Amino acid sequence: MYDKTILIADNSIINRMQMGGILASEYNILEADNGRDALDIMVEHGADGIDVVLLDLHMPGQTGYDVLAEKQANPAIADIPVIVITADSVTAAEVHALDAGASDFLTKPIEPEIMRRRIHLVINARELEEQRVRVRMLEEAAWITDHDDLTGLYTRKAFLREMQDMIAIHSEKKYLLVVWDFENFKTFNELFGTALGDRMLIAAAYCMNRLFVDAGVYGRLGNDNFAFCLEESEVDVEDVIESIADDIRSLLAQSNIDFTPSLVAGVNRIEDNDVETSVMLDHAMMARDTVKRDYDRHIAYYNSELTERMLEEQDILNNMEHALENGEFHVQLQPVYDVATNLPVSAEALVRWHRPGHGIVSPGIFVPLFEENGFISKMDHNIWEQVCQILASRRDRGLPEIPISVNLSRRSIFNSSLFDEIVTLVEKYDINPKLFRIEVTESSYTETVDLIISMVKRLQDYGFTVLMDDFGSGYSSFNAFSDIPVNILKADMVFMQNLERNSRVASIFTSIVNMAHGLGIPVIAEGVETEEQYDFLRSVGCDYAQGYFCARPMDPETFEDHVNERLS
Repeated sequence: MYDKTILIADNSIINRMQMGGILASEYNILEADNGRDALDIMVEHGADGIDVVLLDLHMPGQTGYDVLAEKQANPAIADIPVIVITADSVTAAEVHALDAGASDFLTKPIEPEIMRRRIHLVINARELEEQRVRVRMLEEAAWITDHDDLTGLYTRKAFLREMQDMIAIHSEKKYLLVVWDFENFKTFNELFGTALGDRMLIAAAYCMNRLFVDAGVYGRLGNDNFAFCLEESEVDVEDVIESIADDIRSLLAQSNIDFTPSLVAGVNRIEDNDVETSVMLDHAMMARDTVKRDYDRHIAYYNSELTERMLEEQDILNNMEHALENGEFHVQLQPVYDVATNLPVSAEALVRWHRPGHGIVSPGIFVPLFEENGFISKMDHNIWEQVCQILASRRDRGLPEIPISVNLSRRSIFNSSLFDEIVTLVEKYDINPKLFRIEVTESSYTETVDLIISMVKRLQDYGFTVLMDDFGSGYSSFNAFSDIPVNILKADMVFMQNLERNSRVASIFTSIVNMAHGLGIPVIAEGVETEEQYDFLRSVGCDYAQGYFCARPMDPETFEDHVNERLS
C-alpha cells in the first residue's frame, strides 16, 4: 500500500485503465465511471483519504463541472485537489475549470510524464498549504495560550516567561517590576455590573499598550491584577499609575458613573537576576498589599522586612475566626468633651484585640487586613452589638444617657443590608437610635457619592446621628460639603498635629469651624493632646474635643467611673 491515493473519475474504462496503469506503481488507485459515484467516493474517504482527483469534464449525466460545483459546496471534501481532463480547447476549458475550483488541467491525449509531474505539483502544493495551516494554527494556539482573551495582554505565565527572557538577555540593565490593581474592584462590579468592569480593564490595557509600546514586558495576571517590567531609567511609576487612573476616570465620566477609581501598586527593584521571576512577582505583590486600604499611600517598594511582616499578617488572618468566636475583640471607649463645659458628652467606640500570648494587637495592623478579606463586616457587627449592650446596661441602671459612636468600614458601607443590620440591633436592645451614632470617613463620600448619601439619609430618617470622620484629610472639597448629609463634623487629627508647626493651619481650622456652624453643624476636633490645643479650640468656638488631653481610650467599666466622677 502506498501513502497517497488517486481517484480517477472517467466514463471511459480505457482511459481509466490507461491512467491507472501509469500511476499504479506510485499510488493507491480508486475509480469511478460517473460523477455521482465520484462524489460518493470522495465523501466516503474524506479529504484526508484522497490526495488528488483526476476528473473528466465530459462525463454523461453529471458533468465534471457539476462534480466540481457540488464538491466545492461540501466543506468535508472541498479541499480535495482536482486535476481536470478534457479534449476541449485549452484556453476556454481551463478558465472554466479553474473558476469552478480545479487545481490544475490536463488535455487529452495524456502524456504520462506530464501527468505525473502535475500530480506531484498538486500534492506538494497541498502539503505545503497544510503545513502553513498547521503552523498558523500552532501560532494562533500559542497566542491564545499566552494572551488574555479580554485585554490581549500577556497572561501571568507568559508575562513571567517573557520577563525572564528580557532580564537574561539584558542582564547588565536594572529593572523595575510593578504590580498594580484597582481597589474596590469587586464592589464596583457589584454596583455597576461586570460589563462596565470589563471596559475598565480593557481601558487599562489600552493605556499600557500606549505607554509601553516597544518597551519592556507587561500583562494581566488575572482579575484586575496587572504587571509591567521596564528598565528603571525608563519608567516613572507614579506617572504610569496616574495615567492609567486618568484614562479610567475619563471612561467613567463618559458613562456618567459616580465612582472614583483608586489604584495601588507594589514595586520590586530587581537586583538579583538569579531569583525566580515568580518570587520577584510575589515580592512586588507583598509591597502592593501593604498599601491597600492605606489612604495616604498608593505605591510601596519591596524590602526584605516585608516578608516577615507578611508572615505575621497571615498568622493574624489564620486566627481571626477563632478570635471572634472566643470574644477576643473588645470595645474601648474614648470620651468626647464639651469644650465650653469641659465635661464628657459622648464617646467613640474603638476596637481592641486582646490576643492570648500576644497581648493587644494594634487595630492599625488587623483592621486593614480584615477590610481586605471581608472579615471586617463580621467584626463590625460584633462591636456594634457590644456597644448596644453597653447602652442598654447604662439605661437599665438609670445612668445618664451618653451617645456612643461606631465606625463604619468601607466594606460595611457597601453592604446592601447595612441599614437593616443596624436597625435590627438597636431594636433588639431597645436603644434610642440617637444614642447609637454612626461615623463615616470623609473619603467614603468620594467613592460613590450618590450611594453613600442615599444610605446616610436613610439612617438619619430613622433617627441615627451621622458623623463625618477625618474631615480635612484631603479627599473632599469645601464646595461639596453643603450637599453632604451629616449631623456632626469630626476634624481630622492632622490639624492638631500641625497647629504649632504651620501658622496657616489655625486659619484653615477656624474656617472649617465657621463653615460648619454656618450650616448648623457642630465640630469635634480629634487628636487633642495638649492644653494649648484645647485652649485654641475654645478660642475659635470649636464645640467638642477628643484626644489624650481629655482622656485616653478605656474599657467600659473605667469609662463609667470616669464619667461618673466628672459629672458628679
